Amino acid sequence: MRAMMYMVLAFGIGSIGPVSATAGPSLQASLEKAMALADSDPESARPMLAALLPKLPQGGARNQAAAKLCILTAVVDAEASLPIAAEALAQVRTGADRKSESQLLRCQGYAEESLGKHAQAALRYAAAVAAAEASGDREALADALVSRGELRHFNGEYDGAIADLKRSYDLCVQLGLDGGQSYALNAMANLYADANVGEYDKAIGYYEELLARHRRAGSAGEIATAHFNLGSTLERKGEFGPALAQYRTAREIDLKRGDADSVAEEERVIGAVLVKQGKAGQALAWIDRALAHFRRLGDADGIARVRLTRGIALRAAGRSSEALADLEASRAHFLLLGNQRFMARIDEERALAHAHEGQWQAAYAALGDQFKAQRELDGKLAEERTSRLRVQFDAERTEQLNRVLQVENRRRGEALKAAERERGLQRMVILLGGLLLAVLMVLAVRQLLKVRRLRILALTDELTGLPNRRNILAFLAEQARAAERSGQPLSVVSFDIDHFKRINDTHGHDGGDRALKRVAALAGQALRSSDRLGRVGGEEFLLVLPGTGPATAAEIAERSRRMVEAGDFDAVAPGAQVTISLGVSAWSDAKDEIEALMKRVDEALYRAKESGRNRVVVEAA
Repeated sequence: MRAMMYMVLAFGIGSIGPVSATAGPSLQASLEKAMALADSDPESARPMLAALLPKLPQGGARNQAAAKLCILTAVVDAEASLPIAAEALAQVRTGADRKSESQLLRCQGYAEESLGKHAQAALRYAAAVAAAEASGDREALADALVSRGELRHFNGEYDGAIADLKRSYDLCVQLGLDGGQSYALNAMANLYADANVGEYDKAIGYYEELLARHRRAGSAGEIATAHFNLGSTLERKGEFGPALAQYRTAREIDLKRGDADSVAEEERVIGAVLVKQGKAGQALAWIDRALAHFRRLGDADGIARVRLTRGIALRAAGRSSEALADLEASRAHFLLLGNQRFMARIDEERALAHAHEGQWQAAYAALGDQFKAQRELDGKLAEERTSRLRVQFDAERTEQLNRVLQVENRRRGEALKAAERERGLQRMVILLGGLLLAVLMVLAVRQLLKVRRLRILALTDELTGLPNRRNILAFLAEQARAAERSGQPLSVVSFDIDHFKRINDTHGHDGGDRALKRVAALAGQALRSSDRLGRVGGEEFLLVLPGTGPATAAEIAERSRRMVEAGDFDAVAPGAQVTISLGVSAWSDAKDEIEALMKRVDEALYRAKESGRNRVVVEAA
């Protein structure tokens, strides 16, 4: 999703108060000018505020100026903003300016979040919310809540995220803050559009409301962003035609605005959607334009992202060798960055491209890389969540102990009561620790279940419910290793649906899909518990038969052929008849290779097709 340009991150610093009675009108005027300039020209405002800050006496005006300087700095250099926040917080906490404290904590949290320190950022945002509530300033509270809500969304804490964002939105409505309303609404829409939430219709409703708001305001950049986010949500929903229309509209607007970076990204996603529509040839023209832009800029990250998209398009166009060049280049970039999310996606595409080229060993190696990247990504997410809970627990325990000390200092004369209160607080800490550990266990179990579900989905063909290409090839490699160790036989059967294009042309793609599902179900009825059937692409299936020689494999193939031939395909069309052609080959010995085995079984399938179809052909090792 594309972020809104409502700057600076909905930071509602508000109007500046008087500097002091002795500061003089020129200092007050300079400060007011710098603060006003911050929204329209932040690059000019930042050095002005930096120069003014040391001249300002302690007080609310200095605190607000420090908060504004902090966030203006954080947007361009997160690391540099942290000492600004720390110094200002040390001064703010000597007084009672809880509003400025909240704003500075928010800035600190935003900087830490930008630097990938999500556990620390979560603590800053929680403290910012507490300080804003203590101050009674509803605008500061709305700002703190929206920041915490967005981070909770990133961390997968969806219930807490929507609660924060909804509360922030309601506060902005009460205060009449149009910018804050739009920002919170966009954040809620992004959350509902998240694939793990999947409330796509609700997200689309919010984006359409934002689009109407931006049209009334005449904000072309925000209108383009709304169209882009609508396109992204429709794409996730699988509605590629409407998604393409939204992306094209966003591009037209950004072309008129002269926003070349946004145009290039829009051209990249237009290409990606065209690939999903089966129009890889058209897609490449769009993707190449985007690639040319990022190359002119020397934007390494942009180049790597576009080359990944281009690799997917080239593979879909049947140009797998060219696809591998793009995928390897993209992989080198993200490997250097340690970005496991991109690595897992790239390695999956590499495996498919190698397989398409018949390079089975390279395909298996790429699959191994993908599994490794996915494991590291899952482990990193689990470790980050554990670290976040541990830091949160330690902070809350420290806060509880500090409260105990404060009670003892205030109630020295009431030693018995103070001791009892301390014991009560200790019990609370123990109870809190138990609760947090329980929460940690629940989250760990939920994460494990989620990873398992994702793995199942990643290894299953969505249409037929069979193992997909990656899964069945990995199973074949595993059984080949077992056969090599044990000396037991191993056979494979490759088959596809006869005249499948004719079925699609006559009965449409829905009819073709129903034929594929019915063939998968019928062929599976002829199998033993140890056999495994998978769909490797289009109308082609692969059957792996452990512990089976070629003669038995041919019998099983023949049973499958008869089951399909006699099957009921009325779901495709009344009276429809579907047949399959099958090729059989066997693993010969320890020196045999998967690539050679697959070549033999493909040749057997080819001979079955050439011999008249609806038959089984066995290819000798």
